Amino acid sequence: MTVAHTLPYVVQRHYNAYAYLALPLCAALAEPGGADWFDSGFVQLHAYRLTTRPEEVHLDLVDAFAYQRFLPTETVPAAAARAITDAAGFVREHLAVGRRVVLFTEDSALTGQPGARFREYLFVGHAGDRLTAVGFDARRRFTTVEFTAEQVRDAFRAGLRLQEQAGGPVPVTAYAQLLSARAEPPRPPRADLAAQVTAYALGTAPPGFDPRQGWWWFDRALDLSPGTAVSYGTDVYALLGEHLRGHLDAGLPLNYPMFHLLAEHKRLLLARLSRLTADPGVLAGYRALAGEVDLLRMKIMLSRERRKVLLTGPDVDGLVGLGPRERELVLAAVG
Repeated sequence: MTVAHTLPYVVQRHYNAYAYLALPLCAALAEPGGADWFDSGFVQLHAYRLTTRPEEVHLDLVDAFAYQRFLPTETVPAAAARAITDAAGFVREHLAVGRRVVLFTEDSALTGQPGARFREYLFVGHAGDRLTAVGFDARRRFTTVEFTAEQVRDAFRAGLRLQEQAGGPVPVTAYAQLLSARAEPPRPPRADLAAQVTAYALGTAPPGFDPRQGWWWFDRALDLSPGTAVSYGTDVYALLGEHLRGHLDAGLPLNYPMFHLLAEHKRLLLARLSRLTADPGVLAGYRALAGEVDLLRMKIMLSRERRKVLLTGPDVDGLVGLGPRERELVLAAVG
């Protein structure tokens, strides 16, 4: 059994979709103190429209890249990555000295699924000619997977070729990130959970937060200008509602992963509220709200997969109305 099978999956526990922090978070949670670090944060959400594609809304956790302050990290710039002749050997070398490796690939070469996708895997172990990673398998499940060294070499080269074609989906600045074990003892967990939860309820921006920071594989400033309006906490629902109305009224594509993350967030926040209150009414109310979000997530997923509109105007109105309801429940939990 390799170390991969001991890595916990947190933000991908129930749903099969992409979340930016999922892979490195697996490595962070495996570190001493990782669980306490995670449980004392990951509360605040933020959302905004992209400057270059204003019809698109982006939703994420404010702490999506907080692992870069918890783990020692190092990126492999694009020029250095293009000089790698044996990606499997590169991964093994870093695993041998205790680093886990996030590596971008063209993942149809790994999953066998049609359609070229530029996506990363977290490589965590190897035995003989096989490398063990965390990522998506051929059935789109977030799980532990194994590949041959040849598959990894081919997938990495295919990813480089994909990016060279008309600049690729985004202008990539780095193709790999190295995650080292913590050399320091575990830090005490943050003691301001109630303050974080209150800031979430009130839609308060975290001091000093810059949504352009942390994107190690490309320059987020390319599609997020300094003047972009950013919503926080329970204020994000208005933007999410606008996204759904764009789908219903103008046929714009649905961004399912955004609602996947929203549903994951309700589960995470319910766990944190349970540490702040024992009020059964508040917790039952929040549990019901989380269920409504998950039902909407399912409708969006089925709409995308069946290519038919299952959403309705009342669904959108209900989503927007969740903001005030959630704010009231969260503030009641804080007391």
